[in-house]
Amino acid sequence: MAESVSAGRRILVTGGSGFLGRAILRRLADRADSISLILRHPPTDHPRVAGGIFEADLAEIDADHPVFSSVDTVIHAAVDYGSTPRSVEMVRRVIAGCCHHGVERIIYISSQNAGFQRPGEYSRGKRDGERLVRESGLAWVILRPTLLYGNVGGPFLSFLIRLART
Repeated sequence: MAESVSAGRRILVTGGSGFLGRAILRRLADRADSISLILRHPPTDHPRVAGGIFEADLAEIDADHPVFSSVDTVIHAAVDYGSTPRSVEMVRRVIAGCCHHGVERIIYISSQNAGFQRPGEYSRGKRDGERLVRESGLAWVILRPTLLYGNVGGPFLSFLIRLART
């Protein structure tokens, strides 16, 4: 039987309190040796993780922050929907932390919209983030999901339900 890609990994997840981040954590819970999180405002009800929960603003985090020192993979799912420049700065600083501490790979959660010919502000931010990841020198994977939803809804599905009710 093939070994899981995440087996034996020490993984840092950004955006772990969001819809996608929580789903990532559920999938990794019994697959990785250690999972760490960086959250700007950790909720008190967030599930515990073996690697710890670190409170930090990714748009201001320094490359020498110790959270990067104990991981070999970063899954960057955090985004600031209200500020594209902040989101791009978050990518830049996560990459700097990875490079400073010798993290092996980054998995960047982008958007299918990053490839649009005339992208909006959010999509331009994702496209800029992709460029930073590709140019980082790290091993990388860029995921461009289309629509996120699950048994508890999801941001887009919740929006559609609100729209239908108006």
